[in-house]
Amino acid sequence: MTAQSAKEVEQARIDSLGPDFGPLFRHIETDLYSLRTLWRIYVSFFGTSKERVELLNKTSGLTAFVLEKTLFESALMALCRMTDPPNARGGKNTNTTIRRFSSFLTDHAAKESLENLITDAVEAVRFARSWRDKKIAHSDYDVRVKQATLDHASQRKVSDAIDAIAAVVRWVGHECLNTDLVTHPIHRRSNDEVQFIKHIFLGQLKENELEEQHRFLTKSGEYEKAKQLSTLPDWVTYRPPERMDG
Repeated sequence: MTAQSAKEVEQARIDSLGPDFGPLFRHIETDLYSLRTLWRIYVSFFGTSKERVELLNKTSGLTAFVLEKTLFESALMALCRMTDPPNARGGKNTNTTIRRFSSFLTDHAAKESLENLITDAVEAVRFARSWRDKKIAHSDYDVRVKQATLDHASQRKVSDAIDAIAAVVRWVGHECLNTDLVTHPIHRRSNDEVQFIKHIFLGQLKENELEEQHRFLTKSGEYEKAKQLSTLPDWVTYRPPERMDG
């Protein structure tokens, strides 16, 4: 069986759901796949074991902090986008959101069933909207000075919210496309994030080994050999010059 291209899948959605619902649904599908991939990387790095977190922090605490913050906030923003109101600032339906789905259904019972799932998803994402509105997209001053708090956020809440959105997508697949959709992306290299961790781990072992060799050579007076051990290509060690004020 030959895999369909992205264009072929989009056309299949249009053929089944129509020229308006089809492209909208396909965009939500791809957004969901992207979010699941992002979230899998986040959990692999920061939600699997303390040893992995310690490894990343030991490699570069600042980089690990930025990665964790960026991945987590990106996941929250994606949840909000997919469950935003249909209308952008009271205008026409321009937001790419699951909350537009039921408007394309005519059967009352089906519409009610779908709207119940959408309501569950919107409620599951409510905590993320607090973060989006008061911290990520905007900066609420009371939150900044700790006179107000954000809704509690956790890995479990993010995972549950993603699954709630996936339930909406799967319902459309089952009821409107007559198929059981898989909402988890299938990657040719499904262990990419593990390879990343593996290379960092092996790199640290190698660095420790080189440091030990460097100390031995230096102690033995073989300074040139010691220097060569720490010689790396410029593209590895290069950092863009920082611009200074003034």
